[in-house]
Amino acid sequence: MSPEISPTEALGQLIAEMGITDLPVERQQSLAAAFMESYLEELTITTVALLDEEQRERVEMIIESGDAEKLHSIIAEHVPNFAEIANTIYSSGLASFKKIPHEDLM
Repeated sequence: MSPEISPTEALGQLIAEMGITDLPVERQQSLAAAFMESYLEELTITTVALLDEEQRERVEMIIESGDAEKLHSIIAEHVPNFAEIANTIYSSGLASFKKIPHEDLM
């Protein structure tokens, strides 16, 4: 298990991985937020597609309750390769982002 890092450190790491450290801070944060929104949307769609209807309903109830531990537990139980899926989607999104010409990001 990797050590936990602060949200600030995670943001800095993402910005570095995106290769946008030379942009103004506000633009870095905006691009990072857009990347994470896209990543989380794709991860959610992919994960939910792997669940059956009963599991989806259960996940929806857990999300509404705000119980992150239960959500993690059900995903781990029904999507055993979740970490691999998450890493693949992240890496793919990062690779796609890096194809955007730097001058178009300004």
